[in-house]
Amino acid sequence: MNTTTLPRLERRGYSIIEVCAFYNVSSPTVYRWINNGLLDSFKVGRSRFISSDSLEAMEKQGRASA
Repeated sequence: MNTTTLPRLERRGYSIIEVCAFYNVSSPTVYRWINNGLLDSFKVGRSRFISSDSLEAMEKQGRASA
């Protein structure tokens, strides 16, 4: 029997609600971060997600404050 292991997929994005919970901020704050260029986001259907790379970059800059 030939079994192939698929590569583990990394998480590419987080929902607005997940980012709110993680940073303990409101959704308008997260949208403000997006509008001000602090976070990159992308849409899938009607849902908006924050890229994990964008969150890491914001944390490295120390800009994760409301």
